[in-house]
Amino acid sequence: MAMLPLAAAAALWSAMAAAPQPAPPQGDALSDAEVRALVQRAIRMQHQSDEALELFDRTERIVDREDEKSSDTTVRTVPVGAGVERIEVHRDGQAVPQEQIAQKWTYVLAVMESRMRTGDPAVKSAYERAAKRKEYSSKMVDAIGEAFRFRWEGRGMRAGRPVIELSYEPAPQFKPRLRFSNVYRQVYGKVWIDEASGYVVRLEADLRKDIPIGGGIVGKIYKGARVEIEQAEAYPGAGVWLPTLSSYDIKGRKFLFPASYHRQLYASEYRRIGPPAEALALLRNEHARAAAPENPAR
Repeated sequence: MAMLPLAAAAALWSAMAAAPQPAPPQGDALSDAEVRALVQRAIRMQHQSDEALELFDRTERIVDREDEKSSDTTVRTVPVGAGVERIEVHRDGQAVPQEQIAQKWTYVLAVMESRMRTGDPAVKSAYERAAKRKEYSSKMVDAIGEAFRFRWEGRGMRAGRPVIELSYEPAPQFKPRLRFSNVYRQVYGKVWIDEASGYVVRLEADLRKDIPIGGGIVGKIYKGARVEIEQAEAYPGAGVWLPTLSSYDIKGRKFLFPASYHRQLYASEYRRIGPPAEALALLRNEHARAAAPENPAR
């Protein structure tokens, strides 16, 4: 598959989103029951997306602004069995020296190889921690179905595909049972769902009330915080949709000091590499100079 350069892919996506769209398909509004069924379908598809993300490497451009600091980094992100490793290729407009990139690939392959030694206590512990994170994330996604009340807004087109637009607001009857799920009670937004696949194309979330952290002692996230997420098919024929944009715009305070966090993460050039054993063979062929160190990280 021919891979678009990251900047070209981002420009293409922006142009497609900004260009005049065909007239939206006609159709009756969905009933409340049909809206609920659509949301549940989108949740199921999101679980598939989250599972698939562990099998795809990709290029990510990460633009961070935190307080007075900023950075613009491009990395190749590689799943290694329990988490990911990132190979930095550009930082703030400067290419990373090839020698450093090769050294990082050596490390990544060593980590991936170590992840296959499942009898090793350290490796077993790494997988257990990853499983707990995955389980919690899955439950947070499931909670969306009961945490929000979704309303029909209409049909439209995004990137040339028919989508259904829904708005959402906190459901009055929702009782948070997971740590941090109480934030759902203050979030309002919109979501666009691809009508054919059931995947979320775009999601916007806005915080309408301050959220205290540690009872307000540790800090606070101020109202007005905003999150945007976009997804698209990984590549034509992939059959799975994965994130192309994650944007966070957050202000608050840490203890007594004001703080802000702004991140845009653009993902492109997805490629299925499979689980560690399959991926290791593929990546070794691509990085023949890389050899595992004597004591690979776990």
